[in-house]
Amino acid sequence: MKTMILALAIGGILAGCTNTEAPTAVISGAPEPLTRDVFFDVPRRGPVPLKVAGKLPSVINESSGLAQASESGVFWTQNDSGDRARVFAIDAYGKLVGQAGKSGVVITNARNVDWEDLAEDFRGNLLIGAFGNNNNHRRDLSIYQVPMPDPATATTADATARWIFHFPDQKEFPPEEKNYDCEAMFVAQGKIYLLTKHRDDTMTTLYRLDSRDETESNALTLLAQGNLRGMVTGAASWNDGQRVAVLSYSGVWVFTPPTSDGARIFEGAVSWMPIRAGQAEAVAFLDADTLIITNEQREVFHVQISEMSTVSRRD
Repeated sequence: MKTMILALAIGGILAGCTNTEAPTAVISGAPEPLTRDVFFDVPRRGPVPLKVAGKLPSVINESSGLAQASESGVFWTQNDSGDRARVFAIDAYGKLVGQAGKSGVVITNARNVDWEDLAEDFRGNLLIGAFGNNNNHRRDLSIYQVPMPDPATATTADATARWIFHFPDQKEFPPEEKNYDCEAMFVAQGKIYLLTKHRDDTMTTLYRLDSRDETESNALTLLAQGNLRGMVTGAASWNDGQRVAVLSYSGVWVFTPPTSDGARIFEGAVSWMPIRAGQAEAVAFLDADTLIITNEQREVFHVQISEMSTVSRRD
């Protein structure tokens, strides 16, 4: 494998997390995945129409991410582009919770540029994924870190860090194959993982953010690629990586990675359910056996993992 050559042309120095100017990444060469492509044999099963458990309020009209709050049964969600830089607190049925639910918690030193997913880092922070990339041409993909707000009282919060990143194997902006959109993020054992939304095939690529430099663009670590039979739109972690849920428009997957290692999500036990749930783009764990899913039609669904099908990996 040829050595990857990475040249970064920095347009300006990022001051804390308040600078909205993005470093420019120019990449040549393409590293190989650490594991080969992974495929799964799924049973014959038609899509399950999910039963609506609740409804989001009209102020949340494009829910694109979910993350567990500090309080049990409370979740953070956010609108995609078009809204201010804010997150809302809701319960498991979509009802607004506390002061943070009424008008949202404004992230005062951030911009909502295609916010696509949220994640709890299991260390007291909320992560905001500003990495939607429909046209595959963005060079300012980033993740904000915000100390977990209090849903009962919070109206504003400050991001304490912003990490700009790039895909190490992307050489053109946009590339011929548009497989560098991203709408899914999860945390396992303190590490941040991203899964891509492919527009030219049914695969997803798993990456890890190994460096968190705030002055230049961080190259993700390319880990593996799996065929999840559709465009991935969300992800979530239970108990710091004990289980990982991955959502697509056509199905939901739950992985049990060995030793809670997020880089090995395709290696452990796998459950799957084909679903019919509108434009579903956000998923979180309500408990160890229950998922909460929201769609951009403001519907809330609950899925029991025990009702999903066991899937075998094709070797």
